Amino acid sequence: MFYSDKETEESEKKFQENLERVRKFAVENQEQQGAVLYALLEEGNRLKELENPTPEEVARLKAVIDKIEELAKVFNENLQVLEESLARSSNYIYHEIKKKAEEGDPAAMKVYLELKPEYEEIILSRTSAN
Repeated sequence: MFYSDKETEESEKKFQENLERVRKFAVENQEQQGAVLYALLEEGNRLKELENPTPEEVARLKAVIDKIEELAKVFNENLQVLEESLARSSNYIYHEIKKKAEEGDPAAMKVYLELKPEYEEIILSRTSAN
């Protein structure tokens, strides 16, 4: 963590809790959620193909769509947490390589010079997006 203020500490704690939740979710629920999603998609496709659905079938299709949207929200939230974790790890590695390069390590300098343009482009795109 780069800052030691209370707000940043709380934010970091919440991020770590979310990351742990996502990791646990991936291990415990991956097969189950995949099976649920597959079953929902099959049911949704079956109902979608009906020429004259009954009110019950229309209600069932709406329920299927609602459940898919609920799962999509969970998957998107998990994806955001994982992307943030990846960005943080990448940033850390980049700065460690940069530090080694500045200390005179020729292999680190080679890697640093290869990574620098891409890293700068990522930083620029993040700052222009905000």
